[in-house]
Amino acid sequence: MNLIMKSLKFALFLIIGGLLIGLSACKNEKERQYDEIVSIEKSLFGDRTSFNDSIARIYLSKTDAYINNYKQDEHTPDLLFKSGEVLNGLQSYTFAIRKFQEVYLLFPKHSKASESIFLCAFIYDTYLQKYEDAGRYYRLFLKKYPNHPLAKDAKISLDNIGKTPADLVKEFELKNDSLNQ
Repeated sequence: MNLIMKSLKFALFLIIGGLLIGLSACKNEKERQYDEIVSIEKSLFGDRTSFNDSIARIYLSKTDAYINNYKQDEHTPDLLFKSGEVLNGLQSYTFAIRKFQEVYLLFPKHSKASESIFLCAFIYDTYLQKYEDAGRYYRLFLKKYPNHPLAKDAKISLDNIGKTPADLVKEFELKNDSLNQ
């Protein structure tokens, strides 16, 4: 009986030791992946005068893998947000919106949630000219974050949604004329 107990204890020790080594290896792999992403990010965002598409695509691939492996990691919301920015830079507007949506839907209390909603509206408005969607996001932003520094911009954008620069100039001239009378 003593031999069986010693064998069970030894087997349990091996299992626990193996789990600890496995967890340690996972943590090291996670840190290695994150460090690699940070390194790529520095080369991508370091020189703001140019945007390297191939580095951007590598960055997106690495961040997607990290996000899929570590959905609840503290870095995930920031990586989602930065991925949205990179996709926007690549003019992949629909995919950028999806990343920003993930930020505010999965991490509603994160500091980038508000800006993510605003950027969805901005992309729909400015690049895709989907004014109904843009309006919906601007209203959502104003409802959730009425005191946010971007609230004034959201209100102005909502008031001027779908207007061409020529329309805006006409409105300005009409307001100016009515003030001068």
